[in-house]
Amino acid sequence: LSTASVNININITIDVSAVQSRSSRQLHGVTIDTFSLSRLLNFSDPALLRPAAALAPALLRVGGSAQRGYPVCFSVDHSESANTSCLTRQYWASLCAFASAINTSLVFGLHNDVVENMPLIASVLKNRSACPALAGFSIGNEGVPGSNETFHGIASALRAQSPPSGFPPLKLVGPESPMMSSNSDYFVPLATKLIDQYGDVLSAATFHFYAFNARDLSVGRRGISPATLTIGNLSHLFTKSSLDQIVGSIEQFQAVLANTSHPNLPIWLSETNSICSGGVAQLSNTYANTPWLLNQLGRVASAGIPVMAHQTLIGEDYGLISGAGDRTQAGEGWMKISLPGRT
Repeated sequence: LSTASVNININITIDVSAVQSRSSRQLHGVTIDTFSLSRLLNFSDPALLRPAAALAPALLRVGGSAQRGYPVCFSVDHSESANTSCLTRQYWASLCAFASAINTSLVFGLHNDVVENMPLIASVLKNRSACPALAGFSIGNEGVPGSNETFHGIASALRAQSPPSGFPPLKLVGPESPMMSSNSDYFVPLATKLIDQYGDVLSAATFHFYAFNARDLSVGRRGISPATLTIGNLSHLFTKSSLDQIVGSIEQFQAVLANTSHPNLPIWLSETNSICSGGVAQLSNTYANTPWLLNQLGRVASAGIPVMAHQTLIGEDYGLISGAGDRTQAGEGWMKISLPGRT
């Protein structure tokens, strides 16, 4: 049965007076993937600023697999315009201004090379007022590099920081490890190692979760149409087993943390959506994905996880906002904001 031939009106009433549990004020966050960041987003564009400010995320986390190949280039010999190969001072300043404009806290994912990271960290520590929205950095991102020098240098710099009056110490979070059953044999040892070695300087232990890839839903990454989106593959998003996957992922990461020398660290779900690897056009960037995300938010809150960052604010095929960095444009170009700014 194709959705093209179905016209159903469903009215849902939510009793907001019946409080089941209370969540952290920091629960609702969003991400910007480093891949989209490297495509030079215009952070002063009202089409991005206005809806982002209306969403009012408690946290803006910038990161992803691409951060491993997106170094910092603060030296004078790099072009400050149209530079997609590295993070320039000018582009960093525009990201900081954007985070301040939408009244959020920024957590920036670091490159896995200590030489590339230190100019950014040194610049921030020298002048915190230049980026007042910056709350800290994330490290790890899906693996620990062969050398410990990267994390050792970052950890040493943050241990030694003396924040100026009015600024809290910068946070460091990690290991940003995916926690899905298909990859646990690889990522669990890496996550355990990083938390054991650097847990004393970590403010939170972070993990990622996605329920599906495109082939799980029998659709291609590049998108679907009303003719190919069937009730069958759409409803697969909402089976009990699918909706329960996040519970298993949280429990898995809690077990990882419990087996480290820092078992009491807070846990953040720092990147999540229904479909990984950029999502699926006309599905993860439309309203069809919203009920899944609402369930995810509720499950995470009920588990006592204080932060959940929705992948992604803009870019790829699961952006809340259509714009630069999209693989394909959302069919109606609308923003599917159904996640509350405060719960």
